Amino acid sequence: MRFAILVRETHLPYTQCVKIWIAAIGARPREGFDELARLYLDRIAPLLPGKSGVDAPLFRSEDALWEAIDRERARTAPMFVLLDERGKQMTSETFARWLGRERDEGRQLIVFAIGPADGWSEDSRKRAAQLLSLGPMTMAHELARVVLAEQIYRALTILSGHPYHRAGSL
Repeated sequence: MRFAILVRETHLPYTQCVKIWIAAIGARPREGFDELARLYLDRIAPLLPGKSGVDAPLFRSEDALWEAIDRERARTAPMFVLLDERGKQMTSETFARWLGRERDEGRQLIVFAIGPADGWSEDSRKRAAQLLSLGPMTMAHELARVVLAEQIYRALTILSGHPYHRAGSL
């Protein structure tokens, strides 16, 4: 029994230290959008214990974003996920499993990035670990930030067994 406790404690630092960025290229979101995003960012924070956390940095350009990512030094390489119309679509449950797997495998930084108004450069698409689509409809980047923050919150509540997500209840 004591051995099991030691093994679990050995793994806790890795599973509890994922940081998440919801990065965006462009202008600061208008007030209403920013308030909605902040609502979910504040809800995410307690679900990422330890030295974890969530941040929503804004960058003027793709180059500025890549420079910031390159400055992040960690035990594992950052996972860079571009929101892109060509990206993979996932259900909330699939997204939660993916996020949980990255967290549990010791990923220290996951960067979700909402691109510039004219879309991502081919170079950025090639550097990304994954392209993610929020759906087939086009939406304002400010709204995409809110939707992404909510989906990350939803995924973390699914992983923690919190009742927020009610699959199949219409």
